[in-house]
Amino acid sequence: MKTALFSIFLILFVLLIGYLPNTYAQDYTRWKLPEGAIARLGKGPVRDIAFYPDGTHFAVASSIGIWLYNTDTYQEAALLTGHTGYFEVGALTISSDGRTLAAASGNTIRLWDTATSELEKTLTADSREGISSLAFSSDGQTLASASWDEVIRLWDINTGELRKTLRGHTDPNPNFAIGPSVVFRFDDQTLVSGGEDGTIRLWDPGTGELRNTIKGHTDKVTSVVFSPDGQTLVSGGGDGMIHLWNPITGELQKTLRGHHRDINNIVFSPDGQTLVSASMDGSVRLWNATTGKFRHRKTFRDARGFIGNVVFSADGQTLACGSTEAIWLWDAASGEPQTTITGHTWYLYSVVFSPDGQTIACGSGDGSHLWDAETHELRRTILEPSLNVISVAFSPDGQTLASGGSSDIHLWNPATGELRAELEGHGAYIRSVAFSPDGQMLASGADDKTVRLWNATTGELQKTITEHTGAVWSVAFSSDGQTLATGGNDETIRLWDRATGELQKTITGYTGWVFSLAFSPNGQTLASGNRTGIISLWDAVTGAHRETLTGHTYTVADITFSPDGQTLASGSQDGTIHLWDTTTGELKKTFRGHMRGVDGVAFSPDGQTLASGSSDGTILLWDPTFMTSVPPDQK
Repeated sequence: MKTALFSIFLILFVLLIGYLPNTYAQDYTRWKLPEGAIARLGKGPVRDIAFYPDGTHFAVASSIGIWLYNTDTYQEAALLTGHTGYFEVGALTISSDGRTLAAASGNTIRLWDTATSELEKTLTADSREGISSLAFSSDGQTLASASWDEVIRLWDINTGELRKTLRGHTDPNPNFAIGPSVVFRFDDQTLVSGGEDGTIRLWDPGTGELRNTIKGHTDKVTSVVFSPDGQTLVSGGGDGMIHLWNPITGELQKTLRGHHRDINNIVFSPDGQTLVSASMDGSVRLWNATTGKFRHRKTFRDARGFIGNVVFSADGQTLACGSTEAIWLWDAASGEPQTTITGHTWYLYSVVFSPDGQTIACGSGDGSHLWDAETHELRRTILEPSLNVISVAFSPDGQTLASGGSSDIHLWNPATGELRAELEGHGAYIRSVAFSPDGQMLASGADDKTVRLWNATTGELQKTITEHTGAVWSVAFSSDGQTLATGGNDETIRLWDRATGELQKTITGYTGWVFSLAFSPNGQTLASGNRTGIISLWDAVTGAHRETLTGHTYTVADITFSPDGQTLASGSQDGTIHLWDTTTGELKKTFRGHMRGVDGVAFSPDGQTLASGSSDGTILLWDPTFMTSVPPDQK
């Protein structure tokens, strides 16, 4: 009897778990975390999208891996990781039988079993350049990859061996290469590539022979696609033009005009009746594939002018497009929106906690994002007129969020996202903003070599400091608000009287380019981080050098003291976060887990959480008390 009752209870428990709210059943913020991390905010920028042929899922390539979404709920289903290094997952494709997902990162391709989400093989190209495009043959036996070195490689999927290497495209502008786009014809008899050299090349995939070269674009060819019946070849270019070609003769059949910037992606509907194009102009256009007549346009103003991907579901009923920070899905027939998937974020440049510890704000390449520090939900995205937000700061009362970006400073209501004031004057990239402890003043440093002091209430410019001879990368107030420290690429740290704006002291030596500054809570120590990875501790009153902390191998982009002043956290472009004992100068622990450089670090007001923001588009939340081992060579 007891056994039967226990069995019934167990079944009910399992059923109950299945019906728990999604926040418990699918808390993706805790998936695949590095050691010491407690949550991840953001999913990285969207780089590519592919639907499973059976329609159950679609895959999204991002900087940290591959996100799988359920198509019935549009909820996160899994995160596939394993790609290493600073290269994000930039391209993916799924075989026509739906069994294999191929994803490229750097010069490697990983093949995943879609049924088990297990990694099957890793293919490595003999090139230091990244892979820009992938395409399966119709029979799923061959995978074509195109790299930024303009080389196309054909791989045997079963053995992982490189079958052929196709060369012919040239790169007239190697510093800005995007790499070719590749696609197979439905019968696998032809492989087409479009390159940086503005040409379209048709290859025999069996022999590797170049059959034909088509010229027609006045700029790079960014996308190529065959119609489902193989009778039409379509190309899109950096000139904003869409050309329809006869793939046999190479004759130009039609030109579709409408986009005014680069074409990023072109796709046919499965029935071949509709052609869809996505552009850097922030729009997606639908065309009649037979007549070339324009049907419909969708403009995504919150896409920051960048629509990188567009793809049909296998049944042709759903159309998905992605920008760096969101994915939009709508009914392909009616044009009615189905849902918008958010949480994907572009490069993050700075991170800060609100004074009450309830909100985490970050500045990124697509605006400012505000997250709930407890639930880890994205509360709000503030789209900046100036795009890049390099620095953010909360006022001491938490009622104002200041953001500095491409040229101006914006003051926002963080609760509503309402713009309160726009502070103009720098006319150059603003690298750092900071409120005085009393909230009356806002300081800003910029590439125009100036520091500007603003009335934080009225937005009035009170003083412009012009003594720096290079860009000003960091500004910081002392805890009592009486001193302002500034530093930049003139290799000096300058201490100013906040009340008068007079220069009190100039610190030189041990500095290099100063990228980050922070005062200790007691105001006695000033810490600086430089381009070579060195952290220096200074007497905040006399300017005397106290100590040098070494351990990072590249730029120290941000530093911050814990609220009790006992720990200094540093984030570096080498991808690591170091925690230092401020009394002894010893390195206490190192956190690793970001796929790219760390640009911002911030302690929560209670000191129990450390946040790090990275150019991989994510924020990692760490337990600063977590014990990690420090390599002997870093002690």
